[in-house]
Amino acid sequence: MSGQSLTLGIIRVVLAIALLGGLVAAGAGVYRRLPVWRAQPGAIETGRETQVTIVLRDTARAAETTVELFPIDFGNLEHDFVISGRPGRTFEEFLWQRLKDLSPVRAQFDTGGRAVARVGAGNWWLRALSSGQNGEMSEWRLALNISRPALTVELSADNVYERTKKF
Repeated sequence: MSGQSLTLGIIRVVLAIALLGGLVAAGAGVYRRLPVWRAQPGAIETGRETQVTIVLRDTARAAETTVELFPIDFGNLEHDFVISGRPGRTFEEFLWQRLKDLSPVRAQFDTGGRAVARVGAGNWWLRALSSGQNGEMSEWRLALNISRPALTVELSADNVYERTKKF
């Protein structure tokens, strides 16, 4: 082996190591500038809590009403359902499958028709069920984007999701 080919071999190895080092340094620079990753889209930010006050207009039904807040981005959930396109599966089935592993924050109404929950900032989904004395059931489903220190949500006949009656 001649001295010239040995020198060219050493230069190739040095240039290859320099190329790999440059790629690693560039990747590390990009990685440092990425936004903070959260576990799932709409995940909850820890450290900042918001007081969510839920007001029920029909105070006579307050004792029979349950409220649950789920830490989920409802808009992304609907998008995932459309994208996944599973024939024969309804959105309701898809929704309950996703919610089964989440722990909801529950709130109880007082006699004045107010319930208070403390949750982290982020995307939440509120579900409230109310049963009336005449067999009528009302359900509210509201997507919430919580970013302020306090939020008030009103449940009324105007924003009810579904109303059913048993005969």
